[in-house]
Amino acid sequence: MGKLSKILVVILLIMAVGCFGMYFFFSLNKTFIVKFDTDGGNTIENQEVKENELVVKPSNPTKENSVFLNWTLDGKIYDFQTAVTDDLTLKAKWQVMYNVTAKLEENEYSQQVLENEKVDISKFNFPEREGYVIKIYQDDMTEYNLDNNVTSNLTLTANYVALNKYKVKFTTNTSKKLNDVEVWEGSLIEEPNITRDGYNLLGWYLDDALYDFSTPVTSDLTLKAKWAEKGKLTVTFNVDDKVYKTQSVKENKKVSKPTNPTKKDNVFVEWQLNGKTYNFNDPVTSDITLEAVFREAQTFTVKFDSNGGSNVGEKIVVEGTKLVKPTNPTKKGYVFVEWQLNGKTYNFNNVIKEDMTLKAVWEDDLPEFIVSFNSNGGSDIRAQHVKQNKLATKPKDDPIRTGYKFIKWTFENNEYDFNTPVTKNITLIAEWKELELFTISFDTDGGRSIASQNIREGEKAIMVVPKKDGCEFVEWQLNGTTYDFNTPITSSITLKAVWK
Repeated sequence: MGKLSKILVVILLIMAVGCFGMYFFFSLNKTFIVKFDTDGGNTIENQEVKENELVVKPSNPTKENSVFLNWTLDGKIYDFQTAVTDDLTLKAKWQVMYNVTAKLEENEYSQQVLENEKVDISKFNFPEREGYVIKIYQDDMTEYNLDNNVTSNLTLTANYVALNKYKVKFTTNTSKKLNDVEVWEGSLIEEPNITRDGYNLLGWYLDDALYDFSTPVTSDLTLKAKWAEKGKLTVTFNVDDKVYKTQSVKENKKVSKPTNPTKKDNVFVEWQLNGKTYNFNDPVTSDITLEAVFREAQTFTVKFDSNGGSNVGEKIVVEGTKLVKPTNPTKKGYVFVEWQLNGKTYNFNNVIKEDMTLKAVWEDDLPEFIVSFNSNGGSDIRAQHVKQNKLATKPKDDPIRTGYKFIKWTFENNEYDFNTPVTKNITLIAEWKELELFTISFDTDGGRSIASQNIREGEKAIMVVPKKDGCEFVEWQLNGTTYDFNTPITSSITLKAVWK
């Protein structure tokens, strides 16, 4: 190999080593840019991150009337333990927060509520006033429903509402009497301590249910002591380790199954004894305690299709509970009628068992006119209220007038067409035809005479039995044929008696 060739080889080797070194250097120092899209929040500086290293999670951004939830990448929550291998843009996800203001006696109180959460009246920190409770109202002064989900900023009005005082009476079923107790509405009463010789106190009952003394009083009450004769067996029904009901049962008799208890956000399943389903057909042989078993209730989503009206937010409802009717939506030029489910009026007393969508039904907000009926001497016909350009309904029953036959309803001397849209108040007048008076004569064929009858057209002759010495009456005939007295009269006739 010549000297020049050797020099060229050396130069190529040096260049190769240099290129590899540069590649290795830049590979080790390759970086990516991580941007933070705060979606309207305060600015977060970009980060320059080396390949396969981690993004440093920044301080949470802030945004007016919103709560920061998390950073997302392509719509999914970003895991800051993920090695960076490319440029990234992380986007902030927010939950809207609304301002709810309530004015109470010239002072304003406010709280912030997350979207679709509920107003907590305690968070207003209203000053308390003995003998009063605070209620909050909407603009139209209807009471605000605290079960409503908040979907916008709200301005409410709060008022002090005087509490009632209620009287609680105790029926001891013994010779010992207890004084009545007066309490403010919403207050608690203390359980009396009372004994009875030969009996065990099972508890104080309101109607047929064991009274819970942790329940606020909201009406006058009469609580009755329930006793079990000593020597009988006691069956106790517990709900979450609290006595729900008790029953006194003779040995080897059956206990009656009580009304199923309820528990918030749960569905009752069964009564159990020592962890096993209790059979109410089993005889009771000792004191026992049955425990209520519940399962967690499902939640269902109820959506509202306002059918072109104002938006009504969806509601999350616990299985087995009732849907709270929302504030009626509005729609320009229309009046809200009702909510329907599958084309039928929805009953808000129904318990929720599945997801569903209720649809608003509207009617035109048109002027209403009165269609009156002048029966012209006949029986009264009720007036109708008819929307503009809608149709009046022909009365189901025609009016009645003695001696006349109803012909038609007229308007401005012409027969009224009930397919005509109503555009003003109108009065329809009944048209009548006077019924002709016909004479019904009776030929007794030698029997005692019978006075003739004057009968109006369409009415019926009255059957009369004639008498004839030595003969038995058979029937009346018209033109040789048996006459049917249920036949409406259309002309004057003579009936002839037939004898045997």
